[in-house]
Amino acid sequence: LKFPKDFLYGVATSAPQSEGAVMADGRGPSIWDSYAHLTNMLPKQDRDAFDIGTNFRYLYTLDIARVKAMGMKAFSFSISWSRVMPMGYGEVNMKGLQFYIDLVQEIRRQGLEPIATLFHWDLPLQLELHYGGFRDEQIIEDFTVYAETMFKALGKHVNKWITFNEPQSFCIARYPIISPHVHGNETSTGALPWQCAGHILKAHGRTYEMFTTLKEKGAYLNKQSAMLSYKSAGGHSVLYRDGNKDDQKARERVQDFYFGLFAEPIYLTGQYPGTVRDEIPKGWLPEIEDEDRKRIKGSADFMATDFFSSRITKSTEREGGFEKCVGNIKHVAWPDCTDFTDTLSDGTLIGERSDPSTENWLMNTAGQLREHLRWLAERYPTKGGIYITEIGWAERGEHDKKTLADIRHDDGRQRYLRDHLAEMLWAIYKDGTAVKGVLFWSATSAVEWEQGRTPKFGLQSIDYSTPELTRTYLGSFFFLKHFFEHH
Repeated sequence: LKFPKDFLYGVATSAPQSEGAVMADGRGPSIWDSYAHLTNMLPKQDRDAFDIGTNFRYLYTLDIARVKAMGMKAFSFSISWSRVMPMGYGEVNMKGLQFYIDLVQEIRRQGLEPIATLFHWDLPLQLELHYGGFRDEQIIEDFTVYAETMFKALGKHVNKWITFNEPQSFCIARYPIISPHVHGNETSTGALPWQCAGHILKAHGRTYEMFTTLKEKGAYLNKQSAMLSYKSAGGHSVLYRDGNKDDQKARERVQDFYFGLFAEPIYLTGQYPGTVRDEIPKGWLPEIEDEDRKRIKGSADFMATDFFSSRITKSTEREGGFEKCVGNIKHVAWPDCTDFTDTLSDGTLIGERSDPSTENWLMNTAGQLREHLRWLAERYPTKGGIYITEIGWAERGEHDKKTLADIRHDDGRQRYLRDHLAEMLWAIYKDGTAVKGVLFWSATSAVEWEQGRTPKFGLQSIDYSTPELTRTYLGSFFFLKHFFEHH
């Protein structure tokens, strides 16, 4: 089997994890800069990790050329909002903007398709300090102005755009931890994740409306090919016990409170899932009025979803169990009322484990990908099909390997990639699922948030002991090159 001729495959990066150069070009600080330096978030040896990244800001021409040499078709990146607008609003920093103009032109020059993400969690620090960032509806206007700036600057070179990267992961797992630290270790409130989600939905909807207007005019965006979506965190929910009603209900709650929190309004209704509206306390969840509902509904031209791993869904047994959890915001397992596990009720492990530094959230669950893609296509149909916008593997023990020969042999990553690519082919040819492309995380090993440089996801390794941060192709990148030459 071979992928269709128009199937898009490439690599993904992000500004906060790769760019470095945090004080260059007049860039302003982001909340991650503040969080990394004001807390013990990162391992001691990695305290400067976000400052340096992979030095992509200065080595981007090399990195793009190396990706092109391995036969890829696309290069996905994100834009540092505070590099373009140091305060998050107001005057545009032309040096910062010029970097992204140069970047997309270089990607095009190398014959690759650029895919741009506007927000990959690196909120300008000033917006957080000034009015609370995603707590406040002012973020909607500021984001829309920033987005318009980027569409006008890069729209002639970039056709595929992402507004927000994994907003459910950001709002529910990251932002409620980072934001209070930025404000001097204040106590996080239960409202914070839901304020964040509501304001992101409205910002996305208004950005899509503006994007559509610019596209129709044809002055800045390509009328025929410009597309916009948001990027969701993905992964199939596998029942712990087949036929168990509480496990089934728990899986529905996982869907509503995580994936569906954004997918339901954007692809289907323009409104939050019913369970979310019923259980989130009044005043926590920003109301979506008719005008915003109309903007949000249908505000994605294609499905963009990351897929790293699936999880086994088991209804919670903590604090009185599932029934005690439903509707109880004080319950330890609320809102999903789930105990995630990596083994089925018969003790079967769901898949091969990755590096322990990922804390067991990442396993090779390729067998679930095809079903997940089929479910997405049926539940959230889009004209533009499905793009898997991040998929990747943290090679077990790679950070402990001492020789380049050992590092190059990333057999676990190669198995992971082979297994998932096979499932994509079956999804296309057996199920008729419109899978349009895949982006591999990541072009090089980078900074993996709180885990620093320990988890290694890169198709290339980086030697941080060398001044030039030497890149080395790993076996997995050669595997991909060979695979796409034949499939």
